Amino acid sequence: MYARYVGALLAAVAALLLRWGLESLAGGSLPHYVIFYPGVIIVALAAGLGPGIVFTATAALLADYYILHPTGFGIAHPADALGLALFSAMGIFMSVVAERLHRSHDRLEAAVAERTQALHHKEERLRLAQQAARIGSFDLNLQTGLNRWTPELEAMYGLEPGEFGMTQPAWENLVHPENRAEAINLVNKTFATGEPVEGEWRVVWPDGSEHWIFGRFQVYRDAAGTPLRLTGVNIDITERKQAEEELRRSRDEWELTFNSVPDLIAIIDDRHRIARVNRAMAEQLGRAPGDCVGLHCYQAIHGSILPPEFCPHSRTLDDGEEHAEEVFVESMGGDFLVSTTPLLNQEGRMTGSVHVARDISERKRSEEELRRAKEAAEAATRTKSLFLANMSHELRTPMTGVIGMLDLVLTGNLEKEQRECIEIAQTSALSLIRLLNDILDLTKIEMGKFSIEEQPLSIRQCVETTYNILLPVAKGKELAFVFTVADDVPEALIGDQVRLNQVLTNLAGNAVKFTEKGEVAIRVVSGGSTPGGKREVTFTVADTGIGIPEDKQHLLFGVFSQVDASHSRSYCGSGLGLAISKEIVERMGGTITFTSEAGQGSTFSCTIPFSEADAFPAAGEKAAAGIAPIPAEQRKPRLLVAEDDQVISQVLDLMFKRAHFDVDLVDSGHKVLEMWETGRYDLILMDVQMPLMNGFEATAAIREKERASGGHIPIVAMTAHALKEDEDRCLAAGMDSYISKPIDFRKSVQLIEAILIKQRDLPGKPV
Repeated sequence: MYARYVGALLAAVAALLLRWGLESLAGGSLPHYVIFYPGVIIVALAAGLGPGIVFTATAALLADYYILHPTGFGIAHPADALGLALFSAMGIFMSVVAERLHRSHDRLEAAVAERTQALHHKEERLRLAQQAARIGSFDLNLQTGLNRWTPELEAMYGLEPGEFGMTQPAWENLVHPENRAEAINLVNKTFATGEPVEGEWRVVWPDGSEHWIFGRFQVYRDAAGTPLRLTGVNIDITERKQAEEELRRSRDEWELTFNSVPDLIAIIDDRHRIARVNRAMAEQLGRAPGDCVGLHCYQAIHGSILPPEFCPHSRTLDDGEEHAEEVFVESMGGDFLVSTTPLLNQEGRMTGSVHVARDISERKRSEEELRRAKEAAEAATRTKSLFLANMSHELRTPMTGVIGMLDLVLTGNLEKEQRECIEIAQTSALSLIRLLNDILDLTKIEMGKFSIEEQPLSIRQCVETTYNILLPVAKGKELAFVFTVADDVPEALIGDQVRLNQVLTNLAGNAVKFTEKGEVAIRVVSGGSTPGGKREVTFTVADTGIGIPEDKQHLLFGVFSQVDASHSRSYCGSGLGLAISKEIVERMGGTITFTSEAGQGSTFSCTIPFSEADAFPAAGEKAAAGIAPIPAEQRKPRLLVAEDDQVISQVLDLMFKRAHFDVDLVDSGHKVLEMWETGRYDLILMDVQMPLMNGFEATAAIREKERASGGHIPIVAMTAHALKEDEDRCLAAGMDSYISKPIDFRKSVQLIEAILIKQRDLPGKPV
């Protein structure tokens, strides 16, 4: 700061010296302040107010001392004083003015610097924005030819910095040939009209790739209309074009799909107006797709003035859920599955629904045909089952006579050859009975009437029964036939002993039948517990017989299927046993499996879950168990036997008399009533089917009279119908027990004796 003031002092001295030099050159006297006025202006402008005042004061003193009074300080004339005062005032004034000018200059420079910096920042922001937005710009001075462009402009044309000459020919060469004429026309148009123009074109990069550019050009002119500048911006819109192309392709694919779907599709708004339909729907309505827009759907489709009650679109509008309905559309002549899906706008508000109708007329026709075919098949199955049941019934009645007569003959004195012939006939008859039983079981399965009893049973007794039945056959073939029951198998379980015996006898019977040498073994082991708390028991029947070829094993459990179905097969059989056994095991909740190898033998296993019983009934508690003989001092039991078949009546008469019963025979229900009212009988053996009055009617009449007079006579039904519901019907009719034909006379006698003993033990009921 002090340097400016020292400079002002030195400047004043220099001005004095300069004046003296000029006077010497001029050869005469100069005005007193001729040099000092310019000096004060220069100092004030250069250094400011303070140095200007210092210069003015110093110059005044020097002028007074050296010019006005060379001998010393003083003012001799008033004119000198006025001159000195004017100089001083002028110097101070000039200093103040210079100071203000100086400050104004500083402020101006600061403002210019600030504006320059702000402009620089704006240019930098613009550059960054253009770079981020891929915007390039140029400004061509048409008078000077000076062209300015941004680096982004070069980048979007695929050029390196400085590589773009930015002449019109150079630019035209970069534009795709197919767009070049259009781009040139844009430039020419802005020159011709003076208005800004814009357009899109492709450019080809040096690497051969194509990119899309959006450009805007404008020409600026002077007042005379002379073009001065051409400016423009370019934007890389390649990604937008790719997105538009993808959108167009997707839209085309959607349109193609929309119009290719055979289903009838319509977009319906919330006022039931059609907004759009696909080609299939339009063709079904007999209109062009555009002509369907705006129509009310119920009017166009159903020809009604209001939506139908079943309208799924209305339901969707009500609850906002998807709905589907099978409807018959009379105007379209077919059945349709109509579904609606809510249509929501961007705010989530429902604006309508997408309505899809699929023609299911053919499916409906197929379903109807299938239903009719199913009914026909079920009717055929019922007819077949009814035929089998009736056939079984019709065969069981004469078989009772056949087996009964054979049993009677075998009780007499026969020669050896006669006995052998009768035993062969009896064996054949029993085989026929087994076949009838299998057919009856098959009928029960097909009719849905096959049931499993739940009674206490003994596994060991079941196995022993099967073993005893097959042991004579095994001995006759000299086979080793054994069975084992593991110690941990519970003695008392809950199940169907008759059906379990049937399965075991079938499996073991097959093993004996198809084994010519070696061994057949039945093994029973206990398994784990099921989630329901039942005990699993596994029954295994293994043999060393002929085995089953692998290509025939799939036939095993089929109905009437046999491994060897040829006319020359070595083993007989109906092909029902395994199928029925599998059904029984599965009805019991178990599974049956097998392994076999041709020539090596087979192993069949079935695992069945049983509930455990607290105790197994003693042998004397069972109806089928041995019955104590009637004491000799008691009279013979008197039976009334009602049977309309003369052969069976004759057999029953002979058999029961040999069993020490008194027997009276009748052949109708009326005679049963008559004999029962006039005679004293211990038991009535009642055939169910008899002329005029059947067994059910006769039983009902007897029970009605007993309700009035008291008493109860045991009635045992005899019928060739062997279904479970037949037994239930007999018991429901008031009968005490049930015997199916063909009659097993030994078991029948045991059953009758058991009933009579029970009747005898009742108070006041002596036999």
